[in-house]
Amino acid sequence: MELKIPRNMFQEGIDLCRKNIMDYLNEAKIIARKGFLHHAYVSVQLAIEETGKAIWLKDELRNSSTDPVNVPYVVFGKGKNTRKSHQVKFERASKMLDPDLLWVCKGIFNRKIFDPKIFNAGREASPKTRLLNAYVHFDEKRQKWYIGCNIDKSKLNALIRNIEQVVLAL
Repeated sequence: MELKIPRNMFQEGIDLCRKNIMDYLNEAKIIARKGFLHHAYVSVQLAIEETGKAIWLKDELRNSSTDPVNVPYVVFGKGKNTRKSHQVKFERASKMLDPDLLWVCKGIFNRKIFDPKIFNAGREASPKTRLLNAYVHFDEKRQKWYIGCNIDKSKLNALIRNIEQVVLAL
């Protein structure tokens, strides 16, 4: 399923995405300065996903010759695969971002040497990492409550700057 968006309305949508992204990033900076890195990361992840939407809209406009332009529902979290929406927008944006900066959670092992799927080598940004940092969890095996992962503040700030650069180029 697709939404039909008139060509002359695309720039307005891209600009609104850009504003929303910058609002998320400004919010993340304020929250991070107060030391709430888990919550700051949640805002950064939402900015990444919104960046993916803006990139997708720009690509659809450029690659289509029709008016209106057909945009897949998934871009807006509509239709059958609403959960997939977060992941596909994240993947679209992450292609434009520095891949090293996406490893926002610190680990014990070096991820370039040790497989992060097996060893605690950190955690990469993703919609799942957003949920991990947004809510309290219980580790039944360790019998311990926790929230989020060990966010690397300098990497988080660098990721914010990287997203800002990508957004300025849209």
